[in-house]
Amino acid sequence: MNILFADDHHLILSGLQNLLSVKIPNATFLTCDNKTALFSTLSKEKIDILLLDIKFGKDHAKTFINLLIADYPAVKVIMLSSVSDESTILYFNKRTHGYILKTEPFEEITKGIEMVINGQQYISQKTQKILKAFTLPQQLHFTNRELGILKEIMQEKSTNQIAETLNISVKTVEMHKHNIYIKLDVKNITGLVKKVIALGLIEN
Repeated sequence: MNILFADDHHLILSGLQNLLSVKIPNATFLTCDNKTALFSTLSKEKIDILLLDIKFGKDHAKTFINLLIADYPAVKVIMLSSVSDESTILYFNKRTHGYILKTEPFEEITKGIEMVINGQQYISQKTQKILKAFTLPQQLHFTNRELGILKEIMQEKSTNQIAETLNISVKTVEMHKHNIYIKLDVKNITGLVKKVIALGLIEN
């Protein structure tokens, strides 16, 4: 099994490699500290597990994760990061095989690797607690009209523009927006957009 560490913190790279070499003695460990080296290694080596930091040198993993997954679908990606905001975790959970915070015990990493190798997605203990307060209740339902208004909002249209596009009154739009805010538990348009994107409610 080949495990690739992609992190620009060299002490972390060295420490993880030393610890995991004891826990997983049959694995081969490779490291890289920038995007160019990452894609170069993926093109030359058969990588089974990629432990990827989000803030990676001058790059952010959001800018290349979709390309990476498309080009190397056989690689199982586990995010290993200090970034703990809900929207970021949700974004990567929809695209990768696991998410572990760097502040968690080392055992979380070995457990995550084992589960991902066995075909499961792994969400660490702390990550689960963060997401529990952010994800939508199963019973939450949006009407077709609310979804239509959400789509218009995501296209940066004003209340007046939405009313004109959907051929409804401004007051009706405002009423539906109020209900959407309550359902999503947000207070303003910034929070709404952030949550809609994170939860994948509207396909861009």
